[in-house]
Formats: sequence, structure tokens, C-alpha cells
Amino acid sequence: MDAISFTVIWKLVLVVATFGVTILLKRFLRSHFLPKIGIPIGTREAISIIKLIDIGYRKRLKAGIVVIIYSYIL
Repeated sequence: MDAISFTVIWKLVLVVATFGVTILLKRFLRSHFLPKIGIPIGTREAISIIKLIDIGYRKRLKAGIVVIIYSYIL
């Protein structure tokens, strides 16, 4: 029976934790930080800042999944 290695499980936990941190960061930006620095929520600047966070997360998620699959194959 094949056992999933500890490193694969650890990397999976890191990917899930990154997802949670990204969601919390987006909520914090929308509710607290952007209004405090004077950027209204619906403006182009606020939307582009939040999109940058989403794009960064997607790249990290893809890289994390590739690393998990690669380490599971090895």
C-alpha cells in the first residue's frame, strides 16, 4: 500500500493556508485598508489592487499543485 509522504501532505496544507490568507487579505483590503487610504471600493484602482492579489494567488496555487503532483510521482 502506497503511503502519502509527509512532504506532500505538508505542501497541500500550505496551498490551503495560502488560499485562506488570500481570502482574508482581500476582505481586509475591502473593508478596512482601502477606505482608510481614501480609495473607494468600486473604483478602478481598488478593483485592480484586488485583481493583482487574485492573479498572484492563482500563480502560487498552480505552482503548489505542480509541486505536490511532482513530489507524489517521485
